[in-house]
Amino acid sequence: MFAMMGFWLLVQGKYQCHAIVAASFFFGLATMTRSTGALLSIFVAYPMIRKILLTRNCISIFKYLMCSWFCALFILMPIFVLHSVKPYDLHCDTKIDRTNAVPIWCLDRYPNVYSYVQFVYWDNKFMSVLTRSWDKTLVSVPMLLIFIYMIVREILK
Repeated sequence: MFAMMGFWLLVQGKYQCHAIVAASFFFGLATMTRSTGALLSIFVAYPMIRKILLTRNCISIFKYLMCSWFCALFILMPIFVLHSVKPYDLHCDTKIDRTNAVPIWCLDRYPNVYSYVQFVYWDNKFMSVLTRSWDKTLVSVPMLLIFIYMIVREILK
């Protein structure tokens, strides 16, 4: 729902800076419900980069850079708060002083429960897709082809 509201604001605002910032706020709310909401930043980054590259006026470039900074803050801050700060406060900060029963991820240099759960329980490692069986990899081929087609179409436009 939040993502759809952000898309609606982008389309209705014709990708103006104020509409992009408002859409980023809703994309940030979508990120709070699911971390893949950070991928919605692509829909904000593309028009902003395009505006920056096509503008010759320094003041307008500065305006677009500041707008981009606020958009990134709105979209990426929920990930930092929900996946790093809040779990650390709940599971590490309260137990370090009182007990030895501290989760192992709390002792990392940069404690992050999300990467720990991905590594230990979901078996997500860097480039681990290359070690999996090909039948699981083939499932992603149709979406990959659509993605490549859209990228090529946009580059040739």
